[in-house]
Amino acid sequence: MISESAAGNAAAIPDRKNSDAVTAGLGEGAAGRALFFVELFSATSDSLFLRSARVSAKTAMDLYEPNLGYGLYRGLSGVAAAASEVAEVTGDELLRELSLEAFIRIAEDSLNWGSVNDVLTGRAGVGLALLYAWEHFQDEVFLSAATELGDHLLGLAETTEGNGLRWMRGQSMDFDLPNFSHGTAGIGYYFARLGEVSDEPRFVDAAIRASNYLDLISDQRNGLYLVPYGIPNEGFVTPFDIGWAHGPAGTGRFQYLMWSLNEQSTSEAKVRASAHTLMASGMPGSSSDSTKWVGPFTIDRRFGTSGAASFLIDWGLASNDPSVVSFAGSVVDDILNQANQIDDYLFWETPLYGFQTGEGKAVFTGYFYGAAGFGMLLLQYHHALNGKVLRTRLPDDPFPTSSEW
Repeated sequence: MISESAAGNAAAIPDRKNSDAVTAGLGEGAAGRALFFVELFSATSDSLFLRSARVSAKTAMDLYEPNLGYGLYRGLSGVAAAASEVAEVTGDELLRELSLEAFIRIAEDSLNWGSVNDVLTGRAGVGLALLYAWEHFQDEVFLSAATELGDHLLGLAETTEGNGLRWMRGQSMDFDLPNFSHGTAGIGYYFARLGEVSDEPRFVDAAIRASNYLDLISDQRNGLYLVPYGIPNEGFVTPFDIGWAHGPAGTGRFQYLMWSLNEQSTSEAKVRASAHTLMASGMPGSSSDSTKWVGPFTIDRRFGTSGAASFLIDWGLASNDPSVVSFAGSVVDDILNQANQIDDYLFWETPLYGFQTGEGKAVFTGYFYGAAGFGMLLLQYHHALNGKVLRTRLPDDPFPTSSEW
């Protein structure tokens, strides 16, 4: 829980306990916390959280530096999207103008769309943000830029067997990370959205061929849908994963979007298989099959059970399957049981990954690894128990908002 003093001074909340660092990004910094506060306000009608959302969003805009790039989860695209979401709820015209200015800057600066292709920090994530801007501001500059970016990505595709297309995260990489965060699943998702908005057949075809590639490399035995962590698949800690980044919790988003757009008749079965895969993995306990998943599972939103539970809640509601929501609830309970409580504060210690500074465990406050992400999941499950969904959705999230439900 966030105390009144901490929430009221949202700009001072650090990204990590025992650190003074406050960054802008959606994945780890102030922008992600802004979305959590928006959801808290929507759930409680407490103006304290509305004020905190506004302060966090403005902090993110102020903290953004050009060397952070335009990426969705670490750059200006995600910061602008978060500011836009907060502006819609608060009616803050300054935030709306800052968001619009940021999106225009991104659209007009194609030379800095990034050197990688992916959703996390690269071109596909920038493209999704441009489509978000088109839908929210209805300026042709955004759709034009998204189309230009789509054509550029098409030129970087590699044709595969089975009439497939694939993308490496970067053109100089000698291995493939095919799931949502860095690979074909996320880039295919962008093409599906771009095809939907632009009504251009070449982009729809690219999405279908991306799906064909995932089918080609996936293990679909026993009702599962397993896309390898990497290709070649040697040297990784685990052959397969569960989370938003490298598992069904992310790749299932692409399959759900393809189903909702009626682009492939087999897509619904693949969404169901992705959900079944998560439920068969052994989470929230130990791995059910050590040849597939190496446990114990982490609980963060990027790689771990929080991201998996979020996908299952959404799919359970969309498919009208209470058993899926109930299973997700058991995962939420496990995550809540791992929280530490001091007075009115709840926080989670999570293992540090190799790309993070330090060893052992740390306490984070952001969306990917910390309290904002865990808090969003708790709110999502609370809404699900009442047949409702979250108010906000990120540009890479295909499920409906509360206003569309």
